[in-house]
Amino acid sequence: MKAQRGQAAINLLLLTATLASGQMYSHSIVYPTILESRSINGTKAIKLNDDITLNLVPTDVISSTFVLSTATKLNLEHKEIDTTNIGQSIYHDEIFMAAVSMQDVGGTIEMTGIVGERLRIEPLPFSGRTSSGVRPHHLFYARNILARDDVIVPRSVNNTSRSDRRKKPFQRFSNFAVVEVYVLIDVLFSAHFPKDADAINYLAVTIAAVNLRYRSVKRIEIKFRLVGMLRLSSELEEEFVTKYGTYIDGQPTLLRLQMFCYRSGLDKADVRYFITGRDITGVYRGRMNAIMGGFAYVGGLCSLDGVAIGEDTPGLYAGVDIMAHELAHSMGCVHDGEGARTEIPGHKGSTAPECAAYRGYLMSYSRNGGKNHHKLSPCCEEQIKIFLRLVADECVEETFNVTQIITRRLFLPGHWITPQRYCKLKQPSLKIASPYTLMANSKCKLQCLYAGSYNRPVEYEALDGMRCEGGRWCEKGVCI
Repeated sequence: MKAQRGQAAINLLLLTATLASGQMYSHSIVYPTILESRSINGTKAIKLNDDITLNLVPTDVISSTFVLSTATKLNLEHKEIDTTNIGQSIYHDEIFMAAVSMQDVGGTIEMTGIVGERLRIEPLPFSGRTSSGVRPHHLFYARNILARDDVIVPRSVNNTSRSDRRKKPFQRFSNFAVVEVYVLIDVLFSAHFPKDADAINYLAVTIAAVNLRYRSVKRIEIKFRLVGMLRLSSELEEEFVTKYGTYIDGQPTLLRLQMFCYRSGLDKADVRYFITGRDITGVYRGRMNAIMGGFAYVGGLCSLDGVAIGEDTPGLYAGVDIMAHELAHSMGCVHDGEGARTEIPGHKGSTAPECAAYRGYLMSYSRNGGKNHHKLSPCCEEQIKIFLRLVADECVEETFNVTQIITRRLFLPGHWITPQRYCKLKQPSLKIASPYTLMANSKCKLQCLYAGSYNRPVEYEALDGMRCEGGRWCEKGVCI
């Protein structure tokens, strides 16, 4: 009777927390049990309840040369660390779309991660083992953040460093591509993980879940690999994060993230992905709107434009779809229903009937009952294949390590001031109007639009170091 009362108290506590947070709306207690007779060749059959038995396969998602970067105010320190134990704990089940970290702790299974689109699992806190040696786990529903990024990003930005990326043309046709992902996490998100190992483990499960969304791609296997992590300090966040009230302003933050990663020597990773625990806002239908989930440049992979940002709720893996969506943008995919990108040779867009937005693939906002939600449309698959044929061999191989991080100190004033901030400094008493100017024109003239100016922009000389058309830089009034 005492044990039953204790369990009832735990359940009541969980339900109260669930209703208070608004993030979980249903839960159950499960007892993960390994089925020895069905666990062969490294695969582990784990029964959660009568409805769910996972066939977990080991998955390789962490680089053997993983770089842990530590921020001390404005300085960064980098070192390679051994992530073998974390890497060996990551498993996936393609049928259930599950990605988990699983460990055997004294003969007892402990699991944390994702089961399907909305189910999450974690050990029940403050609980011991049952008489049979099984630890109870919390299986609960969590809301995903919609991967909306329906904003206008200038196509000219995407031209940056293309010549560098293609110094060695991709001569062979490969059916396997490794995409290195270096993750930066903000202070709010980072606070949920006191230990570095916990944060890395969480990111590894996230990447494993992203990989599952690319397993349906035909004739080429795409695997994302976690190659490094940086916990940002408040001081470092201020170097590139642009706030809009309590939100992050997505477009200028993405633009400044490029330069931050370049200055910090992190640009050699294929994609630099910034995860924030805050809401992201951006211009949507002519006004600032907080419905955005992430931002990325189309075709930015392996260039200065290889940056992306996305929301996540720490502990809930709510940003998996956002990350998968933004990474597809980095590899050349547009939204389903959109036309071709002329700056990418051979790009055909996603206007074919089988790629219509209503079909609900990953690169659309329509869910269509979830049927195609975890897949890329045929058009997106084709765009990725076309794009990967344009990049150098190094772009689809695992090459990132700590020796490639070269901090760059020589910077011009325009590297560290956004166009919006510059316009505000020019006219402190006036309010900046939307949409924001993202870069100077080909003559290094920056147009500032102020509220009440009747859509008549004021033109100023851009600072040395500011971005200008074609993904170039202004220096002494020339766009070079």
